[in-house]
Amino acid sequence: MDLKDVLTPLVTLAARFTLRNEISKKALEIRTARLESIAAECSDVLTELLNYAGTVAHQVEIQFRMAGEAYGMEMTPSDLRIPVSALDHWIDESNRTVDPARLRHCRHQLAFHRPDEVLRWDQVVLPLIGTLNDFMMISMPGEPMRDMKGMTRNGIEALEFRKTVNEQMLDVGQFRKALTALLLSAEFVPLTRPSPSLAGQFIAWCRIRCNF
Repeated sequence: MDLKDVLTPLVTLAARFTLRNEISKKALEIRTARLESIAAECSDVLTELLNYAGTVAHQVEIQFRMAGEAYGMEMTPSDLRIPVSALDHWIDESNRTVDPARLRHCRHQLAFHRPDEVLRWDQVVLPLIGTLNDFMMISMPGEPMRDMKGMTRNGIEALEFRKTVNEQMLDVGQFRKALTALLLSAEFVPLTRPSPSLAGQFIAWCRIRCNF
């Protein structure tokens, strides 16, 4: 076998390996950047949700405490009632909000890129959203409009609400941290390292063709 017969296919194959390696590297970089973007976006929207939930729970506590002090000891927690519309007004004045569209977008991104994490989202994030919406009678896009006119909450309901929200906020906070740290886990190490298989294949081909 002439040297030319060996070198020509070697050069061609080396070029192919180089091109495949660059394409794979670029694809890995794009996917890594996309996952980092999703993690940052979801962390931000979950922080927004936690801030909103904390504000709602705090405002409910303050308003019922003030109402209890105003009525005195003769008013039991079950008899102490505040209109939902009034609670909603005080929360609006706090300027704390959560964007349902951003929450849906984050979940959609997780469903497409990280299906396992969207299952965790449904187990942890949705219950907190549901608790807030049920207590404050908030209608999500696509849901029937809830009429809060004439609806009230009593002191016992408020206490149970705050307890549930605080517990669910802890779960969401832990989930947010885990989701943010996901890119640092061993699962994503291959995304930041070039695959050794291309070089291995090239060397194996050379050994077969060149008998070394």
